[in-house]
Amino acid sequence: MRKTEFTFIRPKTGKAEKVIRERWRWVAHYKDGTSLHQFDEATGIFHQFREIDQANIESFQMVSDKNPEGINLLIPPQGADLIHFYRNVRLAGQKNWIRLYFFGWKVKDNRGRSLQKLICIYPNDKIALVDEAEGGGMR
Repeated sequence: MRKTEFTFIRPKTGKAEKVIRERWRWVAHYKDGTSLHQFDEATGIFHQFREIDQANIESFQMVSDKNPEGINLLIPPQGADLIHFYRNVRLAGQKNWIRLYFFGWKVKDNRGRSLQKLICIYPNDKIALVDEAEGGGMR
């Protein structure tokens, strides 16, 4: 049986907190063959996104119980930064909130503009490519 509760240690205080496992979770795969799991089943530790060593990342993967092979994102070689965030939204006319999972990368072009490519995972596990405009607004 899979763990559902993990421990997060606050860096500033050293205080332990319990974190519930997300339906979709990330795994960072490094160039040296190692990986960092957001929810590490072996240790019971929850890792924050900022713990990822982006300088040495080869690919980024989102996995779930229904999709253990996951959705893989190769990182472009030209110095792109990895992006991952959640967005809780309520659809028009609905009472319940839903969680959307976003991941992708951003890079600055030769004119200094931020270009982003994002993948969104919906509650029904369908995915969509989402362009996010410079400044963070969705198109």
